Amino acid sequence: MAATERVMAIVGAGHVGGRAAQTLREAGWRGRIALIGAEPHLPYERPPLSKGFLTGERSPAQCGLRTPEAWRDDDVEHIVAMVQTIDPASRTLRVEIDVDNPANQLLPGGYAEAHFKLPGAGSTFILPSNTLIFRAQGLQIATVNDGHHAVLKNIQLGRDFGNQVEVVSGLNQDDLVVVDPPDSLISGETVRPIEPVKGGGE
Repeated sequence: MAATERVMAIVGAGHVGGRAAQTLREAGWRGRIALIGAEPHLPYERPPLSKGFLTGERSPAQCGLRTPEAWRDDDVEHIVAMVQTIDPASRTLRVEIDVDNPANQLLPGGYAEAHFKLPGAGSTFILPSNTLIFRAQGLQIATVNDGHHAVLKNIQLGRDFGNQVEVVSGLNQDDLVVVDPPDSLISGETVRPIEPVKGGGE
């Protein structure tokens, strides 16, 4: 997936967090889902674990909220980490990460920098928020072809900057995008492009 794709980070990989991730997929969320928790196990049902498992009536696999295959099919990423801080402004998390240290190169109390290799972002575009069209078919924008006809395109957003948004797929570099499109606009409708006014004081 692209590094700029929208990510839904769920802090807490227990019963509630697992159900939240499942519900997001069932509701149509197509972005990444990161389920972050301190335990290495996938979400499991707490009451059966504390009763049925201890009495031998249920196996560990039977206590799981879902099968591992179901989580993979829904493309839910399980990240084992301790979340320290959530910054609501930047929408970032500060996490504690466990790494293998077979050669004892990392010493207690030491300091190190961690570098993450992320997949390269493809062509992305920044558009004003007033170019978005919300339809039953999904999120769209209106573009204008060479014949001055509207062409509606489905797009996928990356980051949301408030008055601007990042488009990570569905838009081409040469597309002419309609600003403030009317709700009634449909593909094939004739539009009249207007050149932007250049400031010059005259």
